[in-house]
Amino acid sequence: MALFDRAWMETWRRLVNADEGLRVIGRYFTVDLLFGFGDTSYLVSVKNGAIDQIREAAGNVPQGGLALRGARDVWEQFVQPVPPPRYNGIFPLVFGKLLMMEGDEIVFWQNLRALTAMTHLMRAAGR
Repeated sequence: MALFDRAWMETWRRLVNADEGLRVIGRYFTVDLLFGFGDTSYLVSVKNGAIDQIREAAGNVPQGGLALRGARDVWEQFVQPVPPPRYNGIFPLVFGKLLMMEGDEIVFWQNLRALTAMTHLMRAAGR
């Protein structure tokens, strides 16, 4: 399984959906998220803190949704078991201009805790 391929995304989905804490902190987190890993993009439909569906995406931000796009090497550093400084969370990646955030930023702020927990589970998907 290669990083950011379909099998990796499905492993991540299983980890997210099995996380009991996310069910609590993400209970109101319902949105379409676009993740851009370099040239590969996925549309991730989140419903109440669980990943409902993952589809390959053309790259457009869905209306009312949020996109997080970055170079593949940025994401590769983020998903390391112990990422280097500036690569250890979504917040420093976005505000350090390593990832681009597009779309409804309110989704980011209202769900930062759930989004952070969800993306940190990416680190376990490749192991």
